Amino acid sequence: MKLNYMDCWNGAIAILSEHKEAILAIAGVFLFLPSVLLTQFVGQPDVEGLTDSAAIQAANVAFFSENWFSYVLMLVVTAIGSLSIYTLFSPSFKGTVSDALVRSLGLLFFFIVTNLVVAILMAVGFFLFIIPGLYLIGRLAVVPMIVADQQQRNPVNAIKESWKNTKNNGWAIFLFLLIILLVGMITLIVFSLVAGLIITLVSGGEGLPLLENIVTNLIGTGFQILILAVVASLYRQLTRKDVNVSEVFS
Repeated sequence: MKLNYMDCWNGAIAILSEHKEAILAIAGVFLFLPSVLLTQFVGQPDVEGLTDSAAIQAANVAFFSENWFSYVLMLVVTAIGSLSIYTLFSPSFKGTVSDALVRSLGLLFFFIVTNLVVAILMAVGFFLFIIPGLYLIGRLAVVPMIVADQQQRNPVNAIKESWKNTKNNGWAIFLFLLIILLVGMITLIVFSLVAGLIITLVSGGEGLPLLENIVTNLIGTGFQILILAVVASLYRQLTRKDVNVSEVFS
């Protein structure tokens, strides 16, 4: 099946419209709030003024050695949120937000393990002159939706299913995701700069770190949700389980 970019984009918007209230509830608790708390209370490695690569590496190692638990906890919480949203977007799912959370908790371990296997495969692909890694991004893009929709607990089977569903569309999917990523990153940068400027002017030049943190993570969470919807739309189109756009917007 040949991938249709416009149908995929329209499908993603339709999915977001269909589940907007549930998305706000899950994303607010499991994606946005953890990011705000981590940024506010843990922060980033302090490498300001460091120019030597060894010193920068040492600072990063020391920081993550001290704060590894916070980052692991955030990864687990955001994995629950992402999987719950993928579950909401699944053609096979017809339940409530609570049902999505319960189903996701049952799949969480397998979801994390499968994503780790995919990450390792992509790392190997990038090590092999980069191009294989880029190709794998396209071929393995719908693995998370396979876990969520088909409740697939075997990483190998999930990868095989993704490979089958994305046949002859690996590069097309990669280019589609790349376009969205580039446009999204530019939009994020512009919005963040504008928001930062407004906050600086309002605060008289002193800045409001908490407000800046909230605005930045709000924009980032919105983009993350869009990516989840795009992946779900890809999966629906490739498996011929497309959402009915006309019904959603009627």
